[in-house]
Formats: sequence, C-alpha cells, structure tokens
Amino acid sequence: MGVIIESQPGDSIVFISNAVICEDGKPFNWESSKEFKIGDIVSYVDFFKNEKQSQEYISWFIKFKDRDGKIYSAVQTYFVTMEEWEQLEKHFENRLK
Repeated sequence: MGVIIESQPGDSIVFISNAVICEDGKPFNWESSKEFKIGDIVSYVDFFKNEKQSQEYISWFIKFKDRDGKIYSAVQTYFVTMEEWEQLEKHFENRLK
C-alpha cells in the first residue's frame, strides 16, 4: 500500500497495469470509460475502503485525477509512487544490460 501511505493530494502516481475505468461514482460503461496504460501518470487525490469487497488487499481504492481534471478511482494495486516507478525503471534497465 505504498501509494496510500506515501502519497499526498497532488502527487504523481503511475499505473503498473492496464485498466479501463469510468469516472468516480459512475456505473461502468464501455462507451464512457477511459483506458489507462502501464506508465500513465495521474495525480493522487485520496483513498478509501470499499466495504463491499471482502478481500482486504483489493478493498482499498485510490481516487485520482487524469490530465483532463476528471476524477476516477481504482484498486490500489494498479499504482506505484513516482519513486517506486523510477526504481522499477532502473531495475529493468540494469537487467537488460
């Protein structure tokens, strides 16, 4: 839960998985959803626990803002902090040498 513990509103966070997501509070709809890809950078807004979810690790959600200023929310496992992202980049660069 690095993003939840380490992020403040406005901090940049990075997707580590592809996801198709609708705006926060709206029911899922393919036509109005937005696709986020690995490496996309968004802005942290807040977090919350989905009490309807019984599995603890996927009950924590991140609320975030895209570049257009729209608010979305997704399971916390989709994200890392910028620092973690940079460490991942270095790790894979070293593996490819």
